[in-house]
Amino acid sequence: MKKKDVKCKKCSHYILGVKGLGVQCSLTQRKQNEIPLSNMIEDTAPSWCPKVRRIGGRPKKKHTARWILKKRLDVLWAQAVKVIAQNRCEIVTDKRCQNVNGLGKGHGLNAHHLIGRSNFNVRWDVDNGVALCVKHHVFSIWSAHKNPFWFLQKMIDIRGKAWYTMIQDRALKNGGIAKHSMEELERIEMQLIKIIKKEGGC
Repeated sequence: MKKKDVKCKKCSHYILGVKGLGVQCSLTQRKQNEIPLSNMIEDTAPSWCPKVRRIGGRPKKKHTARWILKKRLDVLWAQAVKVIAQNRCEIVTDKRCQNVNGLGKGHGLNAHHLIGRSNFNVRWDVDNGVALCVKHHVFSIWSAHKNPFWFLQKMIDIRGKAWYTMIQDRALKNGGIAKHSMEELERIEMQLIKIIKKEGGC
């Protein structure tokens, strides 16, 4: 028991992380108010209630088919971006990339969105993806997340101004707002799978 843990004033249960005296756990409150335990589990039981914690807590949320498909598209998109880049960091300027043998190639590769994933016009567009080692993705001061202006200029130098203009036009289509139907999402899935197979990713 930690010093800050206290007992319920009505029963002997310890309440983790609660400061002060005279508190009651939900088990005691449930007995006093005669609330069925099933209601406490599904709706109102706090996570620190000993009775609820013993039984297993609230049921897990069930995800929709649309949510599952979108998550699968995220995985396929990342895989497609990496195989197009031949599983190498696209901003390798020296031998200090934090991947295998300093050549920007290996299991530490990340797929980065140039235009954020909240824009569904280009969320699964492989032209909007860049394969980066962890150094150029996050950890270095010269990385996509810590220095986005430098990163954008670097990618324009590598891929050209026409590429950046094309991505911007796609992203701004319909005011940057897109809601795909299930049929469109399934078509995007087939396109990503085709790219992965064509580039030799599987």
